[in-house]
Amino acid sequence: MSLSGIDSVNCPMNLRLKVWDKIAGDWKLEHLDKITTEIALDELDERIDLILQGKQVGRTIVDLTK
Repeated sequence: MSLSGIDSVNCPMNLRLKVWDKIAGDWKLEHLDKITTEIALDELDERIDLILQGKQVGRTIVDLTK
């Protein structure tokens, strides 16, 4: 399990913008919707149970705003 993101707080804004443009363009992964599932925080216990049972496939994104 990993918590992935971009820690860019110490990076100059001009470099951040260049990298973000690449991630949204040239480096953008295709078909992410086929390998990811987005859930709300209150669904996390159920998802962890699936992981522990070996039934989780792909990646799960926990939307903390839901």
